[in-house]
Amino acid sequence: MSGGSGMWGVRVGPQVRFYPLGEVPLSPFLEAGTSLNFGGGTWVEVNGVRRDGDMLLTPVATLAVGSRLSLGRLFFVSSRVGWGWRLRQDNFQMRDGQPPDGLTDAAISLIQHGGFLFSGTLGVSFF
Repeated sequence: MSGGSGMWGVRVGPQVRFYPLGEVPLSPFLEAGTSLNFGGGTWVEVNGVRRDGDMLLTPVATLAVGSRLSLGRLFFVSSRVGWGWRLRQDNFQMRDGQPPDGLTDAAISLIQHGGFLFSGTLGVSFF
């Protein structure tokens, strides 16, 4: 399970990892999961006119490969690379019901989920 906060609000990410070599100090893994991005309210101001919008719940499917290095009994570091697929395309709307202007649409496109992903983790394992 992962979690955090980003440009699209709070997110949680249930995931499953398969370690083909089992419990060894340096172990590669395959990972499949989802990321549930809860969104929230936002606003844009163009030429002194403020418009409010909503970033809606956006689920993303992920598939990745990586490796995990044990640092003793409790601590570990890991890294992964993969790809994410946004499962909801209609995940942004302006509160006034009108479509977003070109600049807002471009900005939303840049912070959308999906595509190439990579991460590094320093963690604690209780199991």
